Amino acid sequence: MKRKLNVQKGLVTFTIITSLCCNISATSAPQQYIDFVTGSVEDKTTLLENLTISPNSPELVASIPEEALEFVQETVPLIGTGSGMKELTVAAVPLMQVRTQRQGALLWNIFTLFDDSQVRVAVLDAMTATVDSNKRLVSPYLEGLHTFVAESVATNAEDSSTSVAAISLLGRMADPSSFELLFRLMNSGTSPELSQAIEDALCAVIPSSQTTLLRHISQNTYSSLEKYRLFLLVQKNEQISPLFKAEMAEKALSTTIINVEDVSQTDSSTISLQLAAVQQIADADWTRAAATVADYYLIAQTQFSEELITQEQFLGIVSCMEGLATSHSVSALINHLGVLNLAAAQEPASVNEEVLLAVINSLGALGDKAAFDNLLYVTYLPYPEAITTAARTALAGLKW
Repeated sequence: MKRKLNVQKGLVTFTIITSLCCNISATSAPQQYIDFVTGSVEDKTTLLENLTISPNSPELVASIPEEALEFVQETVPLIGTGSGMKELTVAAVPLMQVRTQRQGALLWNIFTLFDDSQVRVAVLDAMTATVDSNKRLVSPYLEGLHTFVAESVATNAEDSSTSVAAISLLGRMADPSSFELLFRLMNSGTSPELSQAIEDALCAVIPSSQTTLLRHISQNTYSSLEKYRLFLLVQKNEQISPLFKAEMAEKALSTTIINVEDVSQTDSSTISLQLAAVQQIADADWTRAAATVADYYLIAQTQFSEELITQEQFLGIVSCMEGLATSHSVSALINHLGVLNLAAAQEPASVNEEVLLAVINSLGALGDKAAFDNLLYVTYLPYPEAITTAARTALAGLKW
């Protein structure tokens, strides 16, 4: 009975082999495919290393990289990543063309099976190439990428090349969900190479993350330095409209005004953010921010007197006030001129003539009759002739 079963088993095996041979013969399987199927792991690897796939390649030849990775996927859990598995994977992955969700899943599973940087970088490069042709095939693994990047950067557990490749992939995907992670990592103090990769990826994600941007720039949970770095990234991004940049500048400036209590204790990052925000508002003629700029103007006067900002920087703020040309601008400039006049009445030399002249000229350009009294007072004070002449010119240009 046992012999009979063995004979039957042998016949079945012979039938299967015969059938396979017939099928291969019938379909004229390319020799490369036959060599791959029948070869050892080393033979498979060598074949893949010398394999060229083109649009005209036979279907079976084109399928070799995928079959190699399926073989790896089935074998590694049984024998580990040794025995030539890494070499076979590294040879197959660059040739893998992902066109289906199943192939995308296979590629990601290979990534999770290995902790080798060479394999992982190869997989990440293949996924990056896939994003350019069909992003949805990579999108299911976005959360897994976030987790990997967060852990690898935080613990330095990965070779930096792997982290850089993963971060670059996030940038290429440009998904808004990556913004929070990348922004946090930007301020984590990593290596120069990694920092550049994070900044580049964040720049790519920014255009699709405008709502999140406004929230981050408005929150007090982030430092002025963090906000300033983010602000600069947005300003140099050509895909962002000038109006959105101005709106962001308004919110950034507003938060610094709320947080400033003792001007003399203002850190350099806050001042840099304030000046950059004012410049962006001026460049965009963002009149909606006029009240915010006017509030900052009062602070800027103190910053200038305490030499926290330069004369040139302060004159830029005066120019912005004039350019916005609103009642907020007029009121702030009139009040400042009143302060300067009072100071001049006590000690003329204490007044910065360049600043005084800029304020007078701006009020003249705005032409609001509310400036009449303070402009007229200038002509009675012991100012140089150039100042009193400018005041008379401004008075003549007021609109009544």
